[in-house]
Amino acid sequence: MGDQESNANQRNDQGEFSFVVTSDLHIHLKHPKERPVAFSWACEKISEIGSGAFMVTTGDVWDVRRARGIINRYLGNNYPWYLVIGGHDLEFPPTLAFARTYNARGKTLPNIVNPGPPSAPETTYSFDYGNCHFVVLNQFFDGKSDSGQRDGYLSRALLDWLTKDLDQSRKQHVFMFIHEPAFRHPDMDWHNEQAGGGYMGYRDRGPRDRFWQMLRDYHVLALIHGHHHVYNRARIRGIWDVEAGHCRITPKGANKDDQRKRGTFLIFHVNGDEVTYDCYRDEFDGKSFKLYERVKLAGGEQSVPPTAKATGPITVIDADGDGQEEIILDGSASHDLSGAIQHYLWEREGQKLAEGRLAKVEMSVGYYRDVSLTVTNDRGVTDREAFPIWVKPQSFSGIFPTVDAGRDQRVSQGELVDLRGVVRHDGKSIPQGKLKTQWNKQDGPGDVWFSESGRKPRATAKFPCPGRYILSLEAFYGGMNSFDTVTITVE
Repeated sequence: MGDQESNANQRNDQGEFSFVVTSDLHIHLKHPKERPVAFSWACEKISEIGSGAFMVTTGDVWDVRRARGIINRYLGNNYPWYLVIGGHDLEFPPTLAFARTYNARGKTLPNIVNPGPPSAPETTYSFDYGNCHFVVLNQFFDGKSDSGQRDGYLSRALLDWLTKDLDQSRKQHVFMFIHEPAFRHPDMDWHNEQAGGGYMGYRDRGPRDRFWQMLRDYHVLALIHGHHHVYNRARIRGIWDVEAGHCRITPKGANKDDQRKRGTFLIFHVNGDEVTYDCYRDEFDGKSFKLYERVKLAGGEQSVPPTAKATGPITVIDADGDGQEEIILDGSASHDLSGAIQHYLWEREGQKLAEGRLAKVEMSVGYYRDVSLTVTNDRGVTDREAFPIWVKPQSFSGIFPTVDAGRDQRVSQGELVDLRGVVRHDGKSIPQGKLKTQWNKQDGPGDVWFSESGRKPRATAKFPCPGRYILSLEAFYGGMNSFDTVTITVE
């Protein structure tokens, strides 16, 4: 980190260009003076550094006409601005009306290659610039309306459109923009985050993980988003996940956590194979923006991240019946091929559990789906692995479904492997329609293909290369969850 300024060049014949990302401006009538001034100061700083080719704002602008006016003042009337719809934008009807006319029929903004699906061509679209493909997603599109989906997940209609769009693109780098994130992250300055939802894996991580696998299949470089007003970046299963913070002043009277969030904007630089970005953050005043860090996403040594490896899934029994049990978290298998790991952070649903390669924590009886280890190396690059923990009560009476993932197997590469999972409740089979199950890969050298998207206890799987794979079968029934694992050795 330091004060060295970036150089946001315009595109040239070699394909070198820059672009700006802002998020969560929160310009609205409740704070007519305080809120807009922060975005004004940010745009003034951006104009000094170099405005690049365009700006993307990842939602929750509210008063978009005032925001566009600020852009016109500092960056020019013809400066391209691509807008992502956020949840608060739906609470301010003029915002959605503006977006529908600002990119009328999905063809008004420059460089559009694919307008969005019917009923949302103005707020979902893709565009090309240089050697890059950019996708703007309105996750509130439910298949019929551009404002009907409110649970953070992506509708089938939106995913179908996205699949076709990515199938058509032949660009070297793919960036995707959305408002609500797939994963929770703490701010880079302080390891804490407000409780609650607002991300895809909050209620059911299955749709989130399938979306993430889709990004991997199409070699998306980065998913960039806002919503939680924190800045963070992590490389999760090969995809960069960048939370862009907020570009505003925290209002007076806000809670203590909100007061710790700094104004932020990002400037991305693309030069052939190399992609980097500069993060600028203020000094909690909305105007003293300085270079916070420079991150390399692709090209060169820094694009090779560390690997987070945790000993999970974990199942323990509350031995003494006091409602809690000690858990040993072990990240010793984590490694970095081109540097050294300097920090280990253990979290549960975005809340800090512990730090360190080895840690002991007390956890209450229950099933925890999204415990994670995030490692950071000496270049500031991170990787994250999530896994479940199940703390069973002392006298387990079958309130959880009982899962048997089957026997361990040794198979040949290329062979279709039968997975014979069984799920029961109180010793009885569970009726169809009342049970949800999901197969997932917990560990192994490659991506595993599951029949029926892994949603049935009895399924088939195919493995891409030799190695030792650990698969988990997770069951959801009667509001309770449990899991079991099986080891498949591919020769």
